[in-house]
Amino acid sequence: MAQNINRSGAPFGALLVNDKVDLGYWRTMAGNQSAGMNDAAVAALRKQGFKGTLGDMLCGFYREHTGDTDITTAWATFIHNDFIRTLVSDNFNRADNTVLGNADTGQPWKLVYGAWGIATNKAQCQDAADISAIVVDTGKSDFTLAADTTFTGYSGLCFRHKDLTNQLMVRMNASSIGLFKYVDSNSPEPIRTYNFTPLIGTTYNIKVVVRGSSIGIYLDGALIISANDSAHMEKTYCGLYTFQNDTVTFDNFKVTQVV
Repeated sequence: MAQNINRSGAPFGALLVNDKVDLGYWRTMAGNQSAGMNDAAVAALRKQGFKGTLGDMLCGFYREHTGDTDITTAWATFIHNDFIRTLVSDNFNRADNTVLGNADTGQPWKLVYGAWGIATNKAQCQDAADISAIVVDTGKSDFTLAADTTFTGYSGLCFRHKDLTNQLMVRMNASSIGLFKYVDSNSPEPIRTYNFTPLIGTTYNIKVVVRGSSIGIYLDGALIISANDSAHMEKTYCGLYTFQNDTVTFDNFKVTQVV
């Protein structure tokens, strides 16, 4: 790998040492000091002939300016962490409490129904009501939402949320994971179902990717549901959900910008 790149040789040139990038210079050239690549930076990369997603373009830029055709794990991690912008993140690593408070990124959690708090550095529903939910505003209607949940019964993630009668939801129960929508109704309308038998006490990672009407649901990294639905596409709230379950816990909640 090349240890140094001449910054004057190309737009967005950077100093690379052992897979590390001089982020200050890169961000300054991108015109955004705090949030990674912006639209002008992406446009400049496209003008240079790079195609595909932002990740594809950055990998292409890396190959061209280092001569290294092997994109390492470290580089892929850098692209994911720094250029796929985090919108909301919460690891719930704070003292036990009867409220969730604010996410690690500062947004307040908004209680929808039931009671939610912190228990042993995890988010936990503390009310076995029929439906319990708590949400946070992402500021975007297209995003990738992911969280770890330790299965003890009906639970999942809600997104594009307006209220309990208007939202989308991915829900895990004893025999399946389902994608549902609520439209001016207390009764969910099934969109897609994936047959699956979760183990009590096992932690699973659930991820939701929404872009326009396209919805993808992932279980431990594998795509299990793919659907299209235009309900509530303008809504930006998402969060945690349980049904008659005050033992389920959630951790590593993260929402990132879709690029």
